[in-house]
Amino acid sequence: MSDPSPTVLIAAGGTGGHIFPGLATADAIRALRPDIHIEFVGTKDRMEATLVPDAGYHLNTVDAMALPRKTDPRILRLPFVLGKSVHAVSQIMQRHHVIAACGFGGYTSVSLGLAARLHRIPLVIHEQNAVPGVTNKVLSPIATRVVGTFEATMDAMHKPRSGAIGNPVRTAFAEAITTTRMRDRGAIYARFGLTPDRKTIVVFGGSQGAKAINNAIIAAANNLTNPEQLQILHATGERTFDDIRRAWDLPAQGQIQVRVLPFIADMADALQIADVVVCRSGASTLAELTVMGLPAILVPYPHATGNHQFANAQAMTQAQAAILIEDTSLDGPRLADTIEQTLEPRTNARMRHASAKLGRPNAARDLAQILLEVSR
Repeated sequence: MSDPSPTVLIAAGGTGGHIFPGLATADAIRALRPDIHIEFVGTKDRMEATLVPDAGYHLNTVDAMALPRKTDPRILRLPFVLGKSVHAVSQIMQRHHVIAACGFGGYTSVSLGLAARLHRIPLVIHEQNAVPGVTNKVLSPIATRVVGTFEATMDAMHKPRSGAIGNPVRTAFAEAITTTRMRDRGAIYARFGLTPDRKTIVVFGGSQGAKAINNAIIAAANNLTNPEQLQILHATGERTFDDIRRAWDLPAQGQIQVRVLPFIADMADALQIADVVVCRSGASTLAELTVMGLPAILVPYPHATGNHQFANAQAMTQAQAAILIEDTSLDGPRLADTIEQTLEPRTNARMRHASAKLGRPNAARDLAQILLEVSR
């Protein structure tokens, strides 16, 4: 039995960089049009299997595989897996009155896009990174609208009526620059075991952590000029948490105050008390930093597809909102020197201003409105 409710179908899976913008867009659609039903498409063994239901949305799982290179023997399996996946998405479309589809890249976006084409459902795709992903380049010719984070990326997609709207950020970040920023920051410091009278360095490397960043920030603590004036909130990643916590327990770090966590669940709150952030340069992370107007020291993940994290970081550095250090060049002395450079009051204020100018807090709402505009 089909559901007659108008439905938007979203494919956002594989990584948080796809999923969080998808969830933010879903929240924005729900705020604009509570009568519209939202369904997600993803896989059962990736991050979306947990994140989407936890956010209150239903996830339809389908089989999917990466688009392999021509020399990869797995390309022989692609037609079978893709055909099965497109059929599964088509069945979802038959069960719901789908008025628009939205893909954020990743394996399942291909299936969503092809099924939308078969059913003549308007398709909007969003490219988060400065270098277009393979999936979005494949889908661009059949999409109704193509939008993304960076203007240069939109130029590369060669699609009429496309534009750079920014990268949708989680609702908590959009709220942080309005209501929650005005509340007692002391409570946030206390919750993280930190103090308001020190400058705060927030360090993270994604859900799995980043070995180069973890090692460098510990080494940097020995090279900071005024460690008694600083504190570090360090998210290590789950797998390395115990080892990194033991490394911080060594006496060599002196007077610096450190709070070590495997993962920062309340990142919007953590960033409210940050004076500088040390992190990778995934598109969602940069969108959140710029919405909050924060200076950053970016260490791009060197093995990202198409080296897109390096291109993302370059966009920030060219705007003077961040300093880029390549993974192979990262060490304790250099990181300590760069941290002190970004904490210098005039430099910090200038970088904050540049970061805020890049921020697009309304990106989720803008994308939601585009989906409503093209809906049938």
